[in-house]
Amino acid sequence: MIFAGLSANDVENWKVFGYWGSVMVVKTLGMVLLIGRWRHTKK
Repeated sequence: MIFAGLSANDVENWKVFGYWGSVMVVKTLGMVLLIGRWRHTKK
């Protein structure tokens, strides 16, 4: 296993990091889509 050399705390930190990382990606994509749609409809 990859987690064999990691402590439980390290695994928890990676879970939190992965969760917030995916949240930020979704927010960023949502903003890009909203701005793109707004610019498209404004023309």
